[in-house]
Amino acid sequence: MTVSWNGTVHEVADWFPLLTPDRWDDFLKDIKENGLQNPIVLDPTGQLLDGRNRLRAVNELGIEPTWRVEEGNARDFIISVNLHRRHLTDTERAFIGAKLTKEYEAEAAVAKKEGQRKGGRTKSKSISTPSWREKQEQSSNTKAARRLEVAPSRVRTAKAVAEESDLVEAVKQGTLSLSGAAKEARRRKQERKHAANPGKPLRVSSTKPTFNETNDFVGWAKWTWNPVTGCQHDCVYCYARELAEKYQKRGEPGYAEGFAYAFHPDRLPAPTHTKIPGKADPTDRLWDRVFVCSMSDLWGKWVPADVIRDVLTACNAAPDWTYMFLTKFPSRYAQFQAKLPPHSWVGATVDYQHRVLRTEQAMTKVSAEVRWLSCEPLLEDLTFHDLSMFDLVVVGAQTAIGATSLARPQSAVPPRWEWVQHLVEQADAAGVPIYLKDNLLGRTDGQHPGMVLRQEPPR
Repeated sequence: MTVSWNGTVHEVADWFPLLTPDRWDDFLKDIKENGLQNPIVLDPTGQLLDGRNRLRAVNELGIEPTWRVEEGNARDFIISVNLHRRHLTDTERAFIGAKLTKEYEAEAAVAKKEGQRKGGRTKSKSISTPSWREKQEQSSNTKAARRLEVAPSRVRTAKAVAEESDLVEAVKQGTLSLSGAAKEARRRKQERKHAANPGKPLRVSSTKPTFNETNDFVGWAKWTWNPVTGCQHDCVYCYARELAEKYQKRGEPGYAEGFAYAFHPDRLPAPTHTKIPGKADPTDRLWDRVFVCSMSDLWGKWVPADVIRDVLTACNAAPDWTYMFLTKFPSRYAQFQAKLPPHSWVGATVDYQHRVLRTEQAMTKVSAEVRWLSCEPLLEDLTFHDLSMFDLVVVGAQTAIGATSLARPQSAVPPRWEWVQHLVEQADAAGVPIYLKDNLLGRTDGQHPGMVLRQEPPR
């Protein structure tokens, strides 16, 4: 069958993200050197089902495309090839699952109407009534979640956000967690409902402060908590500055100051109000961990001592959590040794050699359940006198951020392999576990799976 592209793309194909700019150059180079290895797939009407990136590449390179026609179920084909070829995060799968849920719901509504038109309810094949669980398994949401290989609860959450394009974009950019976006989407829905019925009083939420559930870009804890925001280290690569300034422009509560120092006492009760959700795997210890002040440095010299004491008092009011601290000013830890909660990870960031000596001197003066070292981003070759004081060494790359008030956009910067190797050798010599972050891998997909990195737990 000879079919020409009619200039349109199947809507389901557009559910899947295109290649990111950092992967596009490698993709283009591969096609330029090796030619188009896989044809672009059309349906019998000439609509594109698969190959948006390939089509863009051959057009850019001036290469004649090759085509193939797929005559089966277009939606199932598109989902199948993309699921098995791409590395999709759970959040990306959840948003696609939300779209698929709507299609399943629409099909169910049509089938119901068709059944009624033909003579009423369909008789059950079984005399037993389906259980609640069986009904749930048959639901559109569960069906879509199974198809996308993601938790049904995550698909439901994504569906709540899907109609708010700015919130969807914020989640995709990593500036807002999926659960946080869902909460904001519900608030907006309530406001619109009130605007349509002004005679009814608006229900004001009495929600107490809780931790924020992290998104797919945070791998070491399931929660963040920011009773303090803002920082004065002025690192040009700081992701938190970029996020804070975005939140400020959008008018997000708590970010009126942008990335200037701010204390939020209303957030202090969060440890006692946060509950581990029922969806959590009880064996997954990440649900017990909260990263404290991911949008600041709690131990920075500009933070008043009484503010640090207030935060630690709030931690000790809920001692079952594991609190993860990280700073570039570790000399302050010793001052608050007696106030540290029983389950504490106290950490120091070292990106350049000039931080090594003072970090070693400071960390020998503090004790905690876990003392850890974060070399993220690793920006030069580091040599330590003795790593044995640490229970874990984390190594990562500099990730890309957009323009901020401090600097122009910053590109992703991978460390040189010999720097990573040098750190691993020092950690091994000291008997310290090492955790190499996934962002060291660079491009990963079905054709570039990457090596298995050492990601050891702390001792």
